[in-house]
Amino acid sequence: MFSDLRIKAGQSINFDVNVEGEPTPKIEWFLNGEPIQSLGKTKIDNSNDNNTKLDTKDAVRADTGKYKIVATNENGRDEAEVNVNVLDIPGTPEGPLSVKDITKDGCSLRWNPPEDDGGSPITNYIVEKQEDGGRWVPAASRFLLPSRNHDGYTTTLFGKAFGSLAFVRVMNAAKQDFWATAS
Repeated sequence: MFSDLRIKAGQSINFDVNVEGEPTPKIEWFLNGEPIQSLGKTKIDNSNDNNTKLDTKDAVRADTGKYKIVATNENGRDEAEVNVNVLDIPGTPEGPLSVKDITKDGCSLRWNPPEDDGGSPITNYIVEKQEDGGRWVPAASRFLLPSRNHDGYTTTLFGKAFGSLAFVRVMNAAKQDFWATAS
């Protein structure tokens, strides 16, 4: 009945469903198995006998999940489900950001991926370093999708050695990005 839905954070989740039955069925909405209440930013309108509407304004990642509508009357029950994925910026890469094997020619960095990928796969990381004057500049000439191992991500950078501060910027497939501080 429904196709999976992908929206960006801040957009609305809208369902307008015709429901028929004799007698008129009782309509209930669920998100991840929990009943959805019509309050706050989420409104449910069952005022028309053969129609129900669910509208969630300003969707956030917490609105991601399996939505289910259930229609019940004395003659039976019917239901339909749809997966909704609210895309947002990825979370901060997990630290600590560790700097190892520092030489005059470069260093190795290690960090963990963000707990929340923002609803789509991480496509790359951008490592920046702070110059002596306080300005932040890319530490590598390209986007990084470093090697992943059981300890997190590791990459080796070549060039002028790092000072004590570095940033890791993360980007996901939805083209959402986020600056994450780590030192």
